[in-house]
Amino acid sequence: MDRFRAKGRLIVGPTAAAAQLESSKAFAKAFMERAGIPTARSITATTAPEAHGALRRFGLPVVIKADGLMAGKGVAIAHSTQEAEQAIAQLFVTGTQLIIEEFLTGEEVSFIVLSDGNRALPLDPSQDHKAVGDGDTGPNTGGMGAYCDGRILTESQIQRVMDTIIVPAIHLMRGDGVPFTGFLYAGLMMTADGPKVLEFNARLGDPETQALMHRMRSDFVPYLDAAARGALTDTKLEWAADPSVCVVMAAHGYPGTVRTGDAIDG
Repeated sequence: MDRFRAKGRLIVGPTAAAAQLESSKAFAKAFMERAGIPTARSITATTAPEAHGALRRFGLPVVIKADGLMAGKGVAIAHSTQEAEQAIAQLFVTGTQLIIEEFLTGEEVSFIVLSDGNRALPLDPSQDHKAVGDGDTGPNTGGMGAYCDGRILTESQIQRVMDTIIVPAIHLMRGDGVPFTGFLYAGLMMTADGPKVLEFNARLGDPETQALMHRMRSDFVPYLDAAARGALTDTKLEWAADPSVCVVMAAHGYPGTVRTGDAIDG
């Protein structure tokens, strides 16, 4: 993105500095604390002993995340001390830091906005499903499917997400001299205390994008052009009334060692 802009070309997307909201979970956690954005309590550990010590600060289940880009698979939810210790051993192989985080309960929602660095245009809420097995069982994946439906959140819930999460994030990024442009994805948990951020992504979600684009009735190009030029307005996008669903088929064994060559039918 930075090289593209250096050539004077229009592009929809964040700078490398702004994209740290996704590329570093430790950066994102510190950023949310400064912005007053609601999120799960957490401890960032730089050594395995430090991570094991942090476990004692949280009950079970506990969430363990590797810092950095992990293609949606650097998160483990441990339901026992043994599972937590195994996750620490596995995730420290690929990351220099771990985030030990409280487990939040509620409904998970993908809330995505298009930003020009000053304003944010919300897309309809969607929900992806990361666990590989039926009934949300098994290890996390990059996403086994998603659905989009404007009724996932009420108007008041959407406004609360904008007021307590999206707007503070956009304002602080601009105040830090790194305005966020492009798609800001807030992975939310709708808890009894209100929406809390599980993670930020600096792009459209996958597989949420397929479900979102299927329902969008507006011509999206003018909005993308406006975002790239820093000229978004308060105009709302138009959506189809019916929900949309995206189903992902994955090779046997995913997200671990996969078996190839199987026939696809049905």
